[in-house]
Amino acid sequence: MLVRAGLQLVAFSATLLLYYFESVIGLYKAEVIRRQGPWRCLEAVEFATLDWVDWFNNRRLLGPLGHVPPVEYEQAYYRQQETPAMVAGLN
Repeated sequence: MLVRAGLQLVAFSATLLLYYFESVIGLYKAEVIRRQGPWRCLEAVEFATLDWVDWFNNRRLLGPLGHVPPVEYEQAYYRQQETPAMVAGLN
């Protein structure tokens, strides 16, 4: 029974991941491919894609994170994780 429940959870997680990827691909197509086209060559699409991925991963502002970029939020998170150990003298 537990194995079956675990497999159902894995299948559910995989489905959610698939929907997430589809929504990100749709966002990419709407923001880059359609908005900035028509494209003259594949190289132009590749450079626009690299720029968009950099923005998506590093510079976009996320409301659930307090309207800060993901990189800034991650740095603050790790600084917060280090602080208690430093205060307690465990480092």
